[in-house]
Amino acid sequence: MHYLIASAGLFFILSPRPLAVTTQRPIQVAILDFGSSQLAKTVAQEFRTALPKFDGVRLVDPDLSMSAARGAGYSGSLNLSLAEARDLGASMDADFYLLGDAQTLRRSSFSKPVYYQTYLTIFVVSTRTGSLVKWDRIETQSDSAANSERQLFQLLESRQTVRTAHVAIQSAVVREIAERQQDLGGNAPLINEAPNDEKIAGEQGLRLPRPYRRLRPA
Repeated sequence: MHYLIASAGLFFILSPRPLAVTTQRPIQVAILDFGSSQLAKTVAQEFRTALPKFDGVRLVDPDLSMSAARGAGYSGSLNLSLAEARDLGASMDADFYLLGDAQTLRRSSFSKPVYYQTYLTIFVVSTRTGSLVKWDRIETQSDSAANSERQLFQLLESRQTVRTAHVAIQSAVVREIAERQQDLGGNAPLINEAPNDEKIAGEQGLRLPRPYRRLRPA
């Protein structure tokens, strides 16, 4: 009887465990403040609250993402090169990130001596490519700053701007996966060889290894 129990226990120990079901990793999304005004911070917080409610999205901690962006030298510019956009996203450990500008400005015209314009510009950027995935702009006008900002938030909700950004991110993920599979299926090498000329390497942002003489005892 003791041998039977021991054999049964040994069977459960040696038997292969069931494989865990693998699921796709959530998309890491960072949201930077849309400016330094209170309106910009409020709009960014609206996105941080609404976007994680969609499936497959994980929001990068706002404090960590802002600290990482500042550490990477980001100062709020919306005019980034592809390399700068990739470096900024990599510093925040994000697959995609949102940045933009939101302000309320006092305007005047021939028809309206004084009115207030509130606008929101949103950019959705891919870290892998550094390219712009989605661009959107919303504008409202009213006789007071408070009414103009209130209309902006109403328009933001009615146009489902957050959902539109989420759809753009999902579409970009599918497109980038297809591009990676196409690259792997081709004959292009995974790692390109570095040029032998130091001048050409410097133009490509590379620094060739320098030979050195190994010290040997006499």
